[in-house]
Formats: sequence, C-alpha cells, structure tokens
Amino acid sequence: MVIEPTAEALRTLWAVMALASLQDAKQALAAREGTPVRNIGSWSPGEAAPAAIGGIAGWAASKKLAHVIWTGLPSKFDGVNGKTPTVDEVIKLLSGMEEAKRVKAERYIRRAPRQIATAYRKRIEEVLGWLPTDA
Repeated sequence: MVIEPTAEALRTLWAVMALASLQDAKQALAAREGTPVRNIGSWSPGEAAPAAIGGIAGWAASKKLAHVIWTGLPSKFDGVNGKTPTVDEVIKLLSGMEEAKRVKAERYIRRAPRQIATAYRKRIEEVLGWLPTDA
C-alpha cells in the first residue's frame, strides 16, 4: 500500500510520534519500515503540500502537528521500478503466483486495515475472495 498520486483519496490511519526532531522521526520511521531515509516523505507548516496529499495543511493544523511524515516508496510492479500497475495486472500477477508467494501476498492483503479500500483491494476481494481479517 503506497501513496499514489492518481488514486482516489482514502481515510488514512496515523499515529503521533514524539521525538526530538523531524530528522529523528524520519530515521525512526525508516528503521521501522526497513527502508532508507530518502524514502521517508515529510511536510511541515509553511511548505507547499505534496501533490498526492491535498489538504495536509488543514488536517495537520486541526491535529496541532508540527510535522507529518510517511513512507514514500517509489512505485514498483513485478520487478519494474516506476511502474504503477492496472487493477487487471495486479489480479493476473496474484492469480499466477507460485503457492508460497501467493500465501504470503494473501496474508499481507487480508491483514491490511479495512480502511484501505482501494480499487485494487475491491477487485481482489471480488475476484480472489481475499476479504480483510482482523490480525
């Protein structure tokens, strides 16, 4: 699950991270996600809002947040960097996976928070029957 500029806006889960600095918070999130700090996006009051996260300024102000950070992994599909797949491509890939990988993918998708109700997830539920589980 990633931030995709062309996708519909969805309700997002978030949590407060109380660290001494923005850089400390970015490093902590990078460590949690197992990714380099360069893949951690951030926004602070006074900065332009990222194109994919409209309304961030008002939302952050309403929550009294000093900064906002997120995991900003680049798109990648089936080993191709920069590729954002169609829903049909995702279904085809998931359907054709060898058993061990398919089981792992299914577990990941089923355990994703129910609020992540993307077009991809809706189609996966319809075609593959992979409904959310409370894990």
